[in-house]
Amino acid sequence: MQEGLRDYLRNLYHKNKLEEIEDISIEDIPDLIFANRKSPQTIWIKKVRGFESGFLFNVLSSRDHYAIVFGCTIHEIWPAYLKCLANPVKPVLIKSGSVQEVQYIGSQVDLYKLPVVKYNALDASPYITAGVVLARDPETGIRNVSIHRLQVQGKQQLGIRLEPDSHLELIRKKAGELGKRVQVAITIGNHPAEIIAAVSKVHFGLDELEIAGAIRGEPLQLTKCVTIDAEVPAWAEIVLEGYIDPEDDAPEGPFGDFMGYYVPRGENPAIHLTAITHRENPVFQGIRAGSLEDSLLLALSREAAVFKALKEEGIDVAGVNLSPVVLNGVISLRPKDKAEVRKALEIALEQVPWLKYCVAVDPDVDIFNWEDVLWALATRSSPDKAIVFNNTNGFSRDPFNVHRAKLIIDATIPAGAGNAFRRAIPR
Repeated sequence: MQEGLRDYLRNLYHKNKLEEIEDISIEDIPDLIFANRKSPQTIWIKKVRGFESGFLFNVLSSRDHYAIVFGCTIHEIWPAYLKCLANPVKPVLIKSGSVQEVQYIGSQVDLYKLPVVKYNALDASPYITAGVVLARDPETGIRNVSIHRLQVQGKQQLGIRLEPDSHLELIRKKAGELGKRVQVAITIGNHPAEIIAAVSKVHFGLDELEIAGAIRGEPLQLTKCVTIDAEVPAWAEIVLEGYIDPEDDAPEGPFGDFMGYYVPRGENPAIHLTAITHRENPVFQGIRAGSLEDSLLLALSREAAVFKALKEEGIDVAGVNLSPVVLNGVISLRPKDKAEVRKALEIALEQVPWLKYCVAVDPDVDIFNWEDVLWALATRSSPDKAIVFNNTNGFSRDPFNVHRAKLIIDATIPAGAGNAFRRAIPR
């Protein structure tokens, strides 16, 4: 049996990074999640009253969690992740897995038997937020794996939000042109390797499950679905099987997004479910949009892209931090001169179009501590040397034009002034 989510949780428990709650009402879960949205502690509700499932959140809520998954220090996460992207490992098919211990098919399917929560007061309804969606290109058969918000719209229907440039939207459009449905499987309660793989920014055509295998250090074991022609991780907690009819949209939203505001209602694709399978006493997983866990998931692949691009330019980069909001970032450098600092900052903007504010600091500044970054800004930078770029590409959902300019700031020590800027510390 391959390592699954529960094995990872046992590891967290032994490292004192897991808090367990024995019993709670589903109505109390949103407040608990909100209160712990910036907590680095993983929280496992063992029993949700009235449900077979427990509820888990903050699965990847700190860089220490990523270091555990990759088997490295927090400063080695970027090269470790990039190594996995460069060395994918193909999954293997096995006969069966624990994810199909319990099966509900056809009219037996009932999403309301899962502890799906409504995260915010004005959310349209409960949302599945940690579901890994698997689908295949209708022409090539290449698999795409991604995470999208999923609105519960009935016992057997979900609404899914697809960004116009997402790979799954490309698959949906292609299927529509061919007059086909898109068969989809959604896994919930995944090992972190699958979650990280699903949010990876890779080229269309690369199977993200191969990245999961690289992170695991072995091929990911898959098993066939029971009602659709698809394969899913055999040791996941829950699987939803179904299809998207490219001609069938439904009202979806509003929903509280990663910036802390509501995305308005829109017409988005519907997913019609044909089966739910799960382990005995499954663990249901959620991710609150805008939480520390969410911001780190959004940041990782973008940070790695900046890290890689700087290395390829011969720039001595020590680290990149794009959390807690990927609209701002800080990079740690050992620059040759001030021209190289500007070049590094401009490369960061090119790699991450969402970035609005980017700061460069020296390695003696803790880029994961924004108080330290602000100290460097206050003591090592001059406002008149900040550079503003106007009328640029930024975050796409921008009706009020607040994401169209960018600011870069050099907060590194002036050349030859190291002694004057030496930090006053005991040792």
